[in-house]
Amino acid sequence: MIDLLITGATIVTVNPQREILEEAALAVDKGRIVALGAKQDVETRYPMAARRIEARGRIIFPGLINTHNHLFQTLLKGLGDDRVLSSWFAQMTAPSAVHLTEDDVHTAALLGCLEGIHSGTTTMFDYMYPHPRPFLTDAVVRAMQDLGIRGVVGRGMMDTGEEFGVPRGIQQDVKTIVADAQRLLETYHRPGGRMRIWLAPAALWSNSRGLLSAVRELASSYHTGISIHVSETPFDRASTEKLHGLGEMDLLEGLSSWDLTS
Repeated sequence: MIDLLITGATIVTVNPQREILEEAALAVDKGRIVALGAKQDVETRYPMAARRIEARGRIIFPGLINTHNHLFQTLLKGLGDDRVLSSWFAQMTAPSAVHLTEDDVHTAALLGCLEGIHSGTTTMFDYMYPHPRPFLTDAVVRAMQDLGIRGVVGRGMMDTGEEFGVPRGIQQDVKTIVADAQRLLETYHRPGGRMRIWLAPAALWSNSRGLLSAVRELASSYHTGISIHVSETPFDRASTEKLHGLGEMDLLEGLSSWDLTS
């Protein structure tokens, strides 16, 4: 007996042939798909199931992947929609982030992930903002684990950028950031599992050369990924050039040759 048999559905396979199967069935056992195909064929192979779903008129498709999110902003929906990005960040989002608590972040992440699940999203990448207090990234991880989705959580970071609207309350020094990122990687990062930790410097204009170089070294050591906002608006490009003396692409290209002592 298998765990689940879904019958009568339209199945979007996303296989190499891009087949769409009508009046099809799908069998699941021990958390894995063991068969899909014509309804009669699958039912013949697996006549007994602990649970059956008649899905005529429904569509089955692989889970969607949200590759960029700020789940805490679920609490801020509708605020600042009339602003350009630079003023939206400096006058609404960043000042709000200063006040985040673990409970705020956990609740917002639960809500944002549930919204994703209801639209077919089964993997979520969340870029958690820089931290006004400890364990905010942990709160996002906990929400994803509570719901059982596959998660990639980016440990956000900023160590400069006050002249561009970054409040001191969400800036941290390089040593603090690196230590917390290492803790998160060692606690939660499971490349073969459901949870991964990435490194997420907010933008090139809000991170020093020293921090960006430390991020590169840390990502290399733990074989993990980096996510960063690049060239979203003319403000980003101008601010990066003012801070670093280089355009964004030139700065990123040179990152591989930086060292932590420069």
